[in-house]
Amino acid sequence: GYWFFNNGMPTYITGLHYMFCNFWHIKSSKNQLPFFCMYDREVFLFVEMCVKDPLCFGFNFPKHRRAGATSIASCIRYFRAVSNLIHHSGLQSMTDTSAETIHYNHMVYAWDKMLFPFRPIYDGVVTRTKSIKFSAPRFKNSDDYGKEALDSRITYGASGETYYDGDILNTIHNDETGKTLESDIYERWRVQKPTLKSGTDVIGLAMNTSTVEEMEGKGGKIFKKLCDESDYHKRNPTTLQTASGLYTLFIPAYEKMEGSNPKTGLQWIDKHGFHDPSAEGYIRAEAAEYESLGNLQAWADHFRLYPCEYRDCWRPAAKNSPFNLSIINRRIDVINSYQKPVKKYGRFEWVSGKEG
Repeated sequence: GYWFFNNGMPTYITGLHYMFCNFWHIKSSKNQLPFFCMYDREVFLFVEMCVKDPLCFGFNFPKHRRAGATSIASCIRYFRAVSNLIHHSGLQSMTDTSAETIHYNHMVYAWDKMLFPFRPIYDGVVTRTKSIKFSAPRFKNSDDYGKEALDSRITYGASGETYYDGDILNTIHNDETGKTLESDIYERWRVQKPTLKSGTDVIGLAMNTSTVEEMEGKGGKIFKKLCDESDYHKRNPTTLQTASGLYTLFIPAYEKMEGSNPKTGLQWIDKHGFHDPSAEGYIRAEAAEYESLGNLQAWADHFRLYPCEYRDCWRPAAKNSPFNLSIINRRIDVINSYQKPVKKYGRFEWVSGKEG
């Protein structure tokens, strides 16, 4: 890791976070390299905890839109592959096409721009259609022919449940898990989990990242089931692991808001990486506007895309409900806030005998 003074505050970041900030080029970024922010620091610290925990297979990350999780996960996959011998780093996404897009726009793009000390010997295949293989070239006119290589590889595959079945994985990124329609992500994880262990020893890291779409029609409901089984504080007394073997990370959307505060003109995240606390009020004000107009579908969608609390990730869609979901959700929030179940006993009677 790395220590530095951040506006006078002694601050630690992990080694992977240091590499991300200094060497990981992002295609959609104006400056190519990421800017430092405390939100990313929290993510990388959580990843470090999962890697060092012998009982942990990885984590779920229900997040807000444009949080940069795909870039972070791609960086982690790359540097884990180039830092270890015979390391297999895989990727699956919500569709076969999206996995290919991520491979080229995030992995290959950054690899092409990588500083040469962090570009190990590879097989010399220029097309790199399905993988990046860090093995010695097979043609004798190459300068690296016959040299010792890592024999690690970075791959991507179809979104189906069984793509990596029977393989050995050391890192796997499941992108947009909550949007996946072409496969059952719960079943896919059941297949992936054995590929990340040797006997009872965990040998790999899984990263399930996603914004959460409709709970009814898409993968959000299944993703929630996986997250519910990944509660750090609920363990099997024998295995000492969560039901899924994973943990769940949640960070509020207002900690990494893009753009600037319309009242002050200042960026939501300052040059030292700290967020403006009023960003939460801005997100809630947008939601309140939708609610006041009676547009409950937009209200629910807004909270799923920019969740301020963990429960916001799983707000149900309003379009199929005859009820006012904002009232129902507010009531659920009140009920969930009680430390103990509240029960009241009584009886219902018709007013003035007017039955019906």
